[in-house]
Amino acid sequence: MGSYVLLLFLLDYRWKRFSHRPSGIAGDRNFSLVVPFRDELGHLPRLLDEIREKALEGEVILVDDESTDGSFEWCTAYINRNKLAKWKCIKSRGEGKKAALHTGISSSRGGIIVTTDADVVFPPEWPRILLASFDKASVKLVAGPVISIEGRGLFGAFEQIEWASILLVTGASFDLQKPLMCSGANMAFRKDAFFEVGGYKGNEHHLSGDDEFLLKKIYTRYGKEAAVYQKGADALVRTFAWNDPMAWINQRARWASKWRLHRSHSHAFSAAILFLYSVFHLGTAVLLFEGPFLLLFFLLYWIGKTGGEKRVLGRILAYYGIKQKTGNYVAAGFIQPVMVILAGILAIFGKFKWKGRKNKSKH
Repeated sequence: MGSYVLLLFLLDYRWKRFSHRPSGIAGDRNFSLVVPFRDELGHLPRLLDEIREKALEGEVILVDDESTDGSFEWCTAYINRNKLAKWKCIKSRGEGKKAALHTGISSSRGGIIVTTDADVVFPPEWPRILLASFDKASVKLVAGPVISIEGRGLFGAFEQIEWASILLVTGASFDLQKPLMCSGANMAFRKDAFFEVGGYKGNEHHLSGDDEFLLKKIYTRYGKEAAVYQKGADALVRTFAWNDPMAWINQRARWASKWRLHRSHSHAFSAAILFLYSVFHLGTAVLLFEGPFLLLFFLLYWIGKTGGEKRVLGRILAYYGIKQKTGNYVAAGFIQPVMVILAGILAIFGKFKWKGRKNKSKH
């Protein structure tokens, strides 16, 4: 327990000290917003209305990734009906999210590409907060925080607390100038830098990684000042909770499976530590059957673990105006190891699906 809690507080120290603020809010800027989607008819009407309401100055490119629910036709009709001259809805020239993104980027006119997903809600100043960081020529990529909108019941609370742990690691790794992750739901990058590093070449067939692989390429090619994390609450994008444990497991398995393709010791070490800690947390259950002294140790272990998580992750949630009950941290503390182990097993063997597609990357 001691090493786990110590790691939590070390990451917390790095997260608290990390700060990046642009010189101001970006005004007019030559950018293109690229939104890949597949079977998102349930989210697109709200999303497109929200983009319109923000009066974005840039180009908007919606890219259909082989939808089967009429999403493409609906988007096309929406653009025509509202006479949106700077908008277009196009078909992807390949299969998968990376192909859809590449299609949109190749079709864009903007010098800066902003990416997001169809199932998100934006803060008022998004994406101007991201764009403001490009005032520095050395900045090639800017990422922002993502967290779920609280879902139903304990699992919905768990998702939000687990997202806080992702934000913790993300901010700490940027502060250490060894960025591990970012989210394509809240990201912007220079188009010329994208093509300079080869875009998604080398991992096109993997179901995930459009964000992290690009981050790694740009950081390696241009150096530590090229990648920026904008952690402020005014840059926070919210995504809808799953409320379905199996969908969550498949998503996290898709994310976790990227560690093999990074060929990076830091990524492999981070994935291994998370998995091993989860095994150890669950392994303490054997103490329940080993007598009163070890039962007491079990209780002290979980009190310390939950207390550390509530203090650190609760501070991050509070930073973004979110509050969770103490009982939810207790429940999340037991739920997370189980979910991480299941997702890890699927990731190791590559046995997961995403939006009806099986993982095709070679292990």
